[in-house]
Amino acid sequence: MSTCHNLYIVRGNMKKFLILMCYTIFLSGCSNTVSYQYKDKTLPDEQISKIRKSEQKSLWQPYISDYLELGKANKDWKSVGSGFTYYSTALNVLPGKYAIQFYCVTGSAYAYPTATLNAEAGYVYESRCFNAVDGKIGVELKAVKSSQNHVK
Repeated sequence: MSTCHNLYIVRGNMKKFLILMCYTIFLSGCSNTVSYQYKDKTLPDEQISKIRKSEQKSLWQPYISDYLELGKANKDWKSVGSGFTYYSTALNVLPGKYAIQFYCVTGSAYAYPTATLNAEAGYVYESRCFNAVDGKIGVELKAVKSSQNHVK
């Protein structure tokens, strides 16, 4: 084989490798990722609150970008992912009051609406992005399940 032919094979393999890497990054970014507001990931469901994407069909997809624990002395927003690695689809939190910023996306359009949540232990909250008034995008959080059977 000539040197040019070997160079062509290396280029072809490098191209395949780069395409494979791009797909890997893209697919891992789109996976359902659970983030945690607390360190002990073994806490039982009865002691935490879960925020999940709604199972209802919607044009808009909700992802969680940041959250803020309300009532705390530290008023720093905590990031949950990024636009490059993508945002989380789920967040587990300890009971308390939170402001949660969502990244709502459909096609090439996106918005960052914020919702507040008084998270109760044992509850699962579903998030849903929707078209609101004046061309804005809204987000809602709704309790859908409870380990104490208060909600369906």
